[in-house]
Amino acid sequence: MINKLHLDNRFEIVRTLFSSVLDWKSYMIIATISLILLFYSIWEIKPVIVDISDFIGLISHLTLSYWIGFLLILFCTIRLYLDNKYKKVSVYIYVLIVLGLYLFGVPIFAEENPRFQWSYYPAGQVKTVLETKYIDPFSEKYELLSYYSWPATHLISATILYMTDIKIENLLKYMPLFWLLSLIFITFSIGRGLDLKPNQSFLASSIIISSFWSFHYYYGPQSIAYILYLLFSMFIVSIAVKKSIKSTILLMITFIAMVMTHMLASVFSLSSFMFSSSFIRSIHEKRLKFIMLFFIILIAWYIYLAPLIFKFGIREFIEQITNLDLLGHFFTSEKYSISQLLTRRITHYSRLLYLGIFGISMMVAVAFYYMGRIDEKNREFVKIFFAWLIGILAFFLLKYGTAEMEDRIYIFSLVPMAFIVILTFNKKIITVLAILLIILHLPAHYGTESMDMLYSSELAGNKFFVDKANFVYKDTIIYEPSPVLKFFHNGIDIHLYPYEMIAKPEFNLLKLNDLKYIIFTKQFNNFMIYNYDINLYNSDLGYSDLVYVNGNYNIYFAGFQKVGE
Repeated sequence: MINKLHLDNRFEIVRTLFSSVLDWKSYMIIATISLILLFYSIWEIKPVIVDISDFIGLISHLTLSYWIGFLLILFCTIRLYLDNKYKKVSVYIYVLIVLGLYLFGVPIFAEENPRFQWSYYPAGQVKTVLETKYIDPFSEKYELLSYYSWPATHLISATILYMTDIKIENLLKYMPLFWLLSLIFITFSIGRGLDLKPNQSFLASSIIISSFWSFHYYYGPQSIAYILYLLFSMFIVSIAVKKSIKSTILLMITFIAMVMTHMLASVFSLSSFMFSSSFIRSIHEKRLKFIMLFFIILIAWYIYLAPLIFKFGIREFIEQITNLDLLGHFFTSEKYSISQLLTRRITHYSRLLYLGIFGISMMVAVAFYYMGRIDEKNREFVKIFFAWLIGILAFFLLKYGTAEMEDRIYIFSLVPMAFIVILTFNKKIITVLAILLIILHLPAHYGTESMDMLYSSELAGNKFFVDKANFVYKDTIIYEPSPVLKFFHNGIDIHLYPYEMIAKPEFNLLKLNDLKYIIFTKQFNNFMIYNYDINLYNSDLGYSDLVYVNGNYNIYFAGFQKVGE
């Protein structure tokens, strides 16, 4: 009892500290000062280059102005949430945008190139279509898999490039900014659709953006599909609350767009929809027809219009179901191995803390639900979001992408988990959780920057290689960022040795009879050290010839022809 009184008194002290009289102009001024400090900090470090030796990646490059602005926007966020009387939506959105820029904006504006090499594929492949104005629909080469499977991404890319006449490199670089704005507006709208108070919707959106440290926001099918998934969620909430015909039509259109954009996102959405009995009941007598319609759309597309993905997907699904390993395959990957690199350990544990915080929160929320400690008006929505969450967690049975599947389950679970937290706990707990999640974002997100950023030497070396190398179909190359190679040469199809094999001590590059080229880069080196504590970049390659050097991009020839011959 005494401890509880002490905690209450401490929280009242914090509340008093935050309870100074502020109007909407005060919030706008604080947020604007934070924004100015952010861009001044970016100007101080631009162009930033992060090395593997930099402590916690990009964080070591952030300046004093960044940290002052970060503390100001954190204060503004918590103060605005605790202000029950404030209801001006535009200020909530503005503060969310400034907070989002602090969490996502530094790489966008301070780095020279798009942050991830996967930004260049498959989205960048639309460049070939616009240049040649032709696609061979009968080609079986892998590069056309993207056109068969994710045509919506190419349609969006082509439309933007054709109508705006901007460079595709700029489209790839600044896509995360548009993605961030979409995330903010849609998640805030979901809360408003639930008739939550503006400050509750505001903090739910804050929790979601601060918890999104995964790399799935680059310009590609996954990030676009995630935005469509959020729209799908928003329309489902609208149907559950108001049973709107307009929302039902928009829900169908969104699902069709999602099917054309990315298979896994549409399957996630369909699974969540099917598991959520509350959502199904909200559609009344049409519920079964509705589910069947979505299922038919999904299957019809991937059987008749995306057969390659369907064939690969079915084969992999059968293999996974017949070899169920539940969670074991996640914890045997390099993601959970012990590393000598301090940066990796800090980044790794900060990400695990997110899983722990949300996992414990969900278990407590379940207990509160059955103990009747959740407000009656929120109980039905909490039930809806838990059913939604169960539909997503069911994918732990699959091993697609091993640890990448775990990341995808996490990001698709953020919306239901954030709203369960908002609807279940009191302000004291939510405030503490929000502060913790925002602070943890920095090491969780930026600790891997040395291998996430794309160096200019990488781009120049890739362009030289595809212009000069005499490679043929299925040449064997030791190199990872193949998406950039495909950006410069749409027809390239090479065989890559997996990292797991390369990292083994007994692996000998020189004994590979089919090896033709070895490409070692700074990014490749950083990836190997970060994940395996092995530096192949400085390896002795014996008789292999060094045929190209560009700073941190080296090409070795291990076959019968040299580059350029």
